[in-house]
Amino acid sequence: VMSCALALVMFAGILLIPPRVASQENGTIRGTVKFRNTPLSGVIVVAMSSNSLQKRSAQTNLAGEYEIKGLNGDAFLISVGNTPYVLSESIGGTFRSVAVNETGVTTLDLALTEGGVVSGCVEYSSGQPVIGREVLAEEIGGSIPGFSPMNFRAGIRTDDQGCFRLFGVPAGQYRVGIGRAAEITGTKSLLPFVITYYPGVRVRS
Repeated sequence: VMSCALALVMFAGILLIPPRVASQENGTIRGTVKFRNTPLSGVIVVAMSSNSLQKRSAQTNLAGEYEIKGLNGDAFLISVGNTPYVLSESIGGTFRSVAVNETGVTTLDLALTEGGVVSGCVEYSSGQPVIGREVLAEEIGGSIPGFSPMNFRAGIRTDDQGCFRLFGVPAGQYRVGIGRAAEITGTKSLLPFVITYYPGVRVRS
């Protein structure tokens, strides 16, 4: 009898324990990614919170559908990766802004358009290739002063031939340069590089 009574008391105690509060990261962003109304599979969709503390991604399926789970209630910047296309309606062709409900589903369909490609090679004045240096691309005269969407892209470096390729670049004018080598630390200033104009171009602008 005592054993049964003790078991009942323990069971009742378990029922009276308040449930653990679930983490407030139950928000979901769901939608489709299309190019000219055609679903695109294999596109990576990235969601980054406004404070940059949370970043999650998902890949579209054969139907062009994506779903990013485990988001808190916040404003998120949505971008796409591993594709030569860019967002047709966005901030600088790169981001969409969306407010996420922390306990529900937010629907966001993404339409893509063609993006530009910038490619080239870099060499020293001696003719030797500049290897493993970061390629910097800054938009000139962007819609938001001081803001260049290219700064949020994954770093691109010159290859073993000193060549590089930037793809998925929104339409616009850009200033392209070379940053410091990976092994140089302790400085934020960029190493000087020789300005080379495209054939027929005579002024910096």
